[in-house]
Amino acid sequence: MQLPTHEPHTSGAIEQLTSPRAVKAFLVVLFGLVAAYLALQSQAVPDLIGYALSGIIGYYFGDGSAQRAQNGNGSH
Repeated sequence: MQLPTHEPHTSGAIEQLTSPRAVKAFLVVLFGLVAAYLALQSQAVPDLIGYALSGIIGYYFGDGSAQRAQNGNGSH
């Protein structure tokens, strides 16, 4: 009698971690931490970091709103 083997299901986890939304979220956290560190060190935060954060956050929330509207779960 052979016992069943359980292989880890990493493909789903890897797909979730590499999804566009996960990558955007990672970049927002990374840029946010860099901006916070620079502010705590009393250094000027480069405009590029601010622009990148604004663009990614705007796209991130815009993408979520579009998905909710497509699924019929938009706010009224």
